[in-house]
Amino acid sequence: MRACTAATCRRGLACRRSGTAARASASGGGAPPPAPSPPPTRRLPPPPPSLAYLLRTGRTSNAAHAVWAALLADRPPTGRPAYAVDATAGLGGDTVGLARALGPTGRVLSLDLSPDALAATAAALASAAAAAASPPLAPARLARACPSPLGDLLGGEQVDLVAFNLGYLPAAGAAAVEAASTSTRPETTMAALGAAVAALAPGGAVTVASYVGHAGGAEEAAAVSGWLETLDQRAYVVSETRLSNRPQAPRLSVVYRKG
Repeated sequence: MRACTAATCRRGLACRRSGTAARASASGGGAPPPAPSPPPTRRLPPPPPSLAYLLRTGRTSNAAHAVWAALLADRPPTGRPAYAVDATAGLGGDTVGLARALGPTGRVLSLDLSPDALAATAAALASAAAAAASPPLAPARLARACPSPLGDLLGGEQVDLVAFNLGYLPAAGAAAVEAASTSTRPETTMAALGAAVAALAPGGAVTVASYVGHAGGAEEAAAVSGWLETLDQRAYVVSETRLSNRPQAPRLSVVYRKG
């Protein structure tokens, strides 16, 4: 066994294993071991802007954008462009956010069953691309489809991010909230989540913003949380962010696939 020294011992406890230096010092032979170096100071990174926004406003759904930025910044090398899916396009906010986060070398697939949602998303992308201060966006493909058969839609490709916004299409108005065409449902949501998790590349994530303030929303959020709790902890890290003093605020769940 090689003798431990102050330079190699993490705690600066020189030669605890061999006792060589301690015996040399006690007998007066050899130079005393150097003083241990102080442990390095751990500096935590500042919170991302979306986290500060969350703390100021309580908009949980916007924390997902901070998760995307952090994951893409630390994405393991794969030899392929980053690929993201907006499983519930809605008004296009998440599609634009993903396209910005990925940049021009990435790809986005945006899905929704509502033609109105896809039209709104196309308009949001065009507006973002035309903005003078906007960074280049990843190209986005819009498809009128349910995310339940996501594996088939992807053609077997792995993805780095999948975003869900569970609830209803805000543009449909309050009178249409109950309509099946504008609101997500647990039975299709669970199938879509299973397909999304199965399609994740190592180091990828699924984010789920569950809106609980409409009819059926709390039940759907509970079903999502219950299902995510069953994922194998050896392969996935699952977290949930919720505002305890704002029970009607959306909840953000994140599934991270370990590398």
